[in-house]
Parts: sequence; structure tokens; C-alpha cells
Amino acid sequence: GGGVTGPTSLYTTLAEKIAQNFGCYTVRMDFRIPAMMDPCVHDVTATINWLENNYGVKDNILIGWSFGGAVVIRAAVNEKRVLGLVTIASQTAGALKEVSRLTQPILFIHGTKDTTLNSYCSESLYAHATVPEDRKELLLLQGDDHCLSNG
Repeated sequence: GGGVTGPTSLYTTLAEKIAQNFGCYTVRMDFRIPAMMDPCVHDVTATINWLENNYGVKDNILIGWSFGGAVVIRAAVNEKRVLGLVTIASQTAGALKEVSRLTQPILFIHGTKDTTLNSYCSESLYAHATVPEDRKELLLLQGDDHCLSNG
């Protein structure tokens, strides 16, 4: 996984840009037990609780990359403090059934030349998401890879 900095340190740049452009808190987190779905979902929920308890944050948007995409989908189900999600190059394992339970808007982003997780993963998640069409979007980045190296 990308860990707390993400592939090519993109999480750091993304977090800084979001904070500057939108004037909001951003948190980059590392999972305690990477690659184990349930503990990772718990870590996300614990972070949401921490933000509310320490900063009064009640509205959250989750962004997850690769395995983290499946984690944020699972974490958002039945979580009223999550207003929306973005998955980047997400896997389907652990998320395909759950994505149909989401009520929040969701953006799926995937490179078409991803050799780690084929863009079919995000296409499949998009197809299984039952939120109305105006609350979901699939953005396929032509020629881009798993790390979105093309910018």
C-alpha cells in the first residue's frame, strides 16, 4: 500500500491542496494492520471519532487509494458523518457488495493503464453503486497507471 504518504507522496500534496483551497482539516492516516479489512475500517471510524471529539468535525469526505478505496467504502456504510467518498484505483475485494449500500455521493477515479488493479475494478464498483446517477461518477484517466504518475 501507499502508507501515510501514498504512492509517489501524493497524499501529502493532495492533503495540503485540499486544506489550502477549501480551508478544512485533512488527515492522512496509516493503518495499524495494513491489508486486513476490518481493523482498517475500525481505524477510519476511530479517526472520524477523533476528529469529532477533538475538533468538532461532524462532516467528512473520505479518500482511499487502492486497498484504501475498499476500506473507505466499507467505513462509509451506515456512517452519517461521511458526506461523500473518492476512491482512486480501488480494488473490488471487500467493497463490491458494500458499495450498493452507500447513500453518499462517490467519485471513482482509475487509470486505464493500471497494471496493479485493472480499471475494470472501478468500473465494476461504479456499476454496483446504487446511488442515483447524479450522485456517482466514474473518471477514467486515459493512459494513466496505478500511481496516477501522469499527473
